Amino acid sequence: MPPLHLAGIVLTTFIAPYFLIKKNRHLHDILASILLVCTGTFLLAPFFVQSGNPYLQSIPPVIPLCIAPLIYLYILSFINEKKILRPVTALHWIPAVLCYLYFVFSGEAIPGAVTDPSSSVPFTILMIGPFTALLLYVYAGYAFYSLYKFSKELELNFSEIALHQITGRLLYLLAGYMICLAIMLLLSLNFHHLQQFLGKRQTIHAVVIDLFIIIFGYVNLQSRHLPEEPALPDGSLEWNGPHDSTKKTSDNIREETSKTYEKSSIKERTLNEYQIRIEHYFNNEKPYLNERFSIYDLEKATGISRHHLAQVFSKGWKTNFYNYVNRYRIHEVISYMKNPEFKEHSLLRIALEAGFNSKASFNRVFKQITGKTPTEYRESGLKEEYDILLFK
Repeated sequence: MPPLHLAGIVLTTFIAPYFLIKKNRHLHDILASILLVCTGTFLLAPFFVQSGNPYLQSIPPVIPLCIAPLIYLYILSFINEKKILRPVTALHWIPAVLCYLYFVFSGEAIPGAVTDPSSSVPFTILMIGPFTALLLYVYAGYAFYSLYKFSKELELNFSEIALHQITGRLLYLLAGYMICLAIMLLLSLNFHHLQQFLGKRQTIHAVVIDLFIIIFGYVNLQSRHLPEEPALPDGSLEWNGPHDSTKKTSDNIREETSKTYEKSSIKERTLNEYQIRIEHYFNNEKPYLNERFSIYDLEKATGISRHHLAQVFSKGWKTNFYNYVNRYRIHEVISYMKNPEFKEHSLLRIALEAGFNSKASFNRVFKQITGKTPTEYRESGLKEEYDILLFK
């Protein structure tokens, strides 16, 4: 077996089981393990094709039809696990099952197993490639759209930068997956001869698959479960509103607030009152120092509904909750920098004190807001005004 193929299989053998036995395992870990096994199995395609057994020969063309829905379901598992645990999910595997049964019982040659250059390739075989490519891109595209939409929802409800970093990694992973897919498909054009299958294309396939296994394994290892929906302040599934002692489920709250948001719009006077209330809470309580501060915490503290809060941020300050909180954090960081007591403190310690959870995210947000890196700002003598960083 070629070294690159062996490397990919070894990686799969070690990484896939780890996700199944790790502590605090989630559904996305199980799907990641299955996806890695499918990807690693693809490296055994030459063995399957040359086996002469129709049951084994039919596996390689089916694997991409399994990977397509697995990629989508993997992304969906971060967003809403309940949608995956429904019987209708089984419909995603119909193309793979039909394709496998067709190759097993039709007796037609498997792509890559044609040994006679003069032999014609059946029309159905030729159509499998385009159909598979279309299916892969449809699933990947919809997964990308769903994740991007969810990342925007996070910005409206959460200030925890780690959550946004996870969605960012997943978006990059999907983009990389689609690039790898494009390379694989280009290499598979006119892919009907065993000699071509065992030539340079096999090596390039192995390199692409090995890289995907490594990157995918790393991304899943660094990821943690995203909130299926914005969690309630106390982490429970029930919520006691600031003016209501009656317990309600989160589904009821979302339904009621959605209807309220559709029918109501804040008046200018009320908008100003809400802005003053929010600013007073931020300036006096400094809730943004908590890295997991969410809009639900703000709702509970101020008595302003979440949907009205969203209107206040968008209409009153032309921003969203995530950016609003981070501006206060940067304001806090700069105030620490100007304080002689923090002169000897590292930038990382100051960032953690202000509510950030990593140096990388702190540097990115700081430069985005001020136009300078924290080090550049500190070395500039801290002479620039920073009050303008807050919303007026």
